[in-house]
Amino acid sequence: MAPKTGVLQGSILSPYLYSVYTNQLPVYLRPQTIKEDTSPLQLAPLLNCLLYEDDVVLIANSSTMVDLLRKCEEHKYAIYDQVIPQATTFNYLGIPFKQGGHLDAEKLVQNNILKAMPTMDALSSIGLKTLEEAQNKCIRKIYGASEKISTKVMLHLAKLPTMKERIVILQAQFLFRSLSLPEGTLLYFLMPHIHYTRDHQWYRLSKTVLWRLMPPTIADLDVRGFRAIKKKFLHSNLEKQIQVKNSKLLSSCRPTITLDLLLWLPMAHEKRNRCLRWRLGCLPGEAPKPCPRHPSNNLSRRHAISCLNTHPRLCMPETIADPISFFLNMLPTHAFVPSIIALSWTWRWPVICTILHELDQLQHYTTIPCKTPHGQKLIEWLRQFN
Repeated sequence: MAPKTGVLQGSILSPYLYSVYTNQLPVYLRPQTIKEDTSPLQLAPLLNCLLYEDDVVLIANSSTMVDLLRKCEEHKYAIYDQVIPQATTFNYLGIPFKQGGHLDAEKLVQNNILKAMPTMDALSSIGLKTLEEAQNKCIRKIYGASEKISTKVMLHLAKLPTMKERIVILQAQFLFRSLSLPEGTLLYFLMPHIHYTRDHQWYRLSKTVLWRLMPPTIADLDVRGFRAIKKKFLHSNLEKQIQVKNSKLLSSCRPTITLDLLLWLPMAHEKRNRCLRWRLGCLPGEAPKPCPRHPSNNLSRRHAISCLNTHPRLCMPETIADPISFFLNMLPTHAFVPSIIALSWTWRWPVICTILHELDQLQHYTTIPCKTPHGQKLIEWLRQFN
């Protein structure tokens, strides 16, 4: 019989086999053999080892305990009268130990490398582009948008970083946490060796874009400072995206890394849907259609602004190219709103909702009934501050 694997963890057979395995130890440690006619009074002094499940208890005074421990080390277990060879190393809870009960740091690092490399290879085979595409598909389904619409505005409205930004942030978080580990951890002792080793992964991660923004004295950096630098990094990326030629929609949004107000302010579902579609640049319907009022022009965002007299209705000068986006960016950002600002929105918000409702009707070539007064929910929320 040459078994290759042991019994499963938690199996009812495990404690029984362990008891059989260690049953020889008490006999070996007893000072003399126990006979069948031994009385209980004579038996008690001979009991110096007790077994219970996977626990072994030695009973002795200070002078004889050393001898018992030495005998435990010398004792050799046997199966079918064949001595089981002693292993030079063993694993406990995934941590390798060598002879003498010392942590085998070299083997621990090697085991972690062997486990990590297949995982990293799997991630590399998936590819950053595939992960980015998966995230874009999910965000489009959440917004109910088609595949033709870019997800830059969607991610910005929801305060979600791109997959590439996520990777850079996670790399920086790993480096930041590795510098503040307790002194008893393995990585703490390895840091002096891997910190400046050019071939080590830690050194390569320290050359990423976000980590280069960290101060020279990393030891003085706290969690609040790290978050501030991370926010600065994301804001810098946002500014670069806004400066790109085809980022007109993104430049119309708030230029800050915050959750867009349209996602949490109280408003009816159809009102929120129209506002988000205006943000995303996807007017109701699929393909561009001629404007019912001006058949020679397609109903685009630019044409809708002039067709629906947006500037005079919102009392805005013509220098503001997109007055609707301008006011969407001006929505109150806090739960508490000054009474003067709240009062101005009680007349401005219904006008914006009315314009977007009219645009919805133009695109669908039909009259869409209004279930509730335009902007009622937001107005009721603002009135509590008057």
